[in-house]
Amino acid sequence: YFPVRFMGTDPEFDRQVKVFAAKFRDACAAEGVGRIIFLGVFTRKEARNQTIQAMIDTGEILSALPERIPTVWLQAGFILGSGSLLFDVLSNLVQKLPVLPTPPWMETRISVIGARDLQEYLFQAITIPLSGNVEVEIGLPPSSLREMLAATARVMGLTRVFLPVPIKAKRLSPAMLML
Repeated sequence: YFPVRFMGTDPEFDRQVKVFAAKFRDACAAEGVGRIIFLGVFTRKEARNQTIQAMIDTGEILSALPERIPTVWLQAGFILGSGSLLFDVLSNLVQKLPVLPTPPWMETRISVIGARDLQEYLFQAITIPLSGNVEVEIGLPPSSLREMLAATARVMGLTRVFLPVPIKAKRLSPAMLML
């Protein structure tokens, strides 16, 4: 398993992440490791920020030598489970706000995967037959944050009202997340 996810904003940091990934791949190949398992991001087609692009670059570096060491590249969205940031935000908002303002950004569609499901994919990646690299998109189809809030409310047995707000609500969004 590629052991870490890096996050940084310095261009030198990005270079070092790439160097580390290449050295990790080369060391695994030299020691006869059978495969590298990498948990990356759900989509490779539209990297929208530096963190996502760094994860894509890491996956590409790790999987650059399939003839020497194949890579299982699991591509997932946000991890959803007790203790995950997304889970905590969704449940906190639903518990505390009977009326939830929904600015346009809450219609952004994201993919999620349950923590237990992710764990099972990681375990299964050890034994799947390989004859080169494998890329697997895992998780649920994308849904909006508003839809996730509604599902969270249903599971918690709560009735919540969603109030569309036609503005971006830049000041409201951080205040909601800090509740």
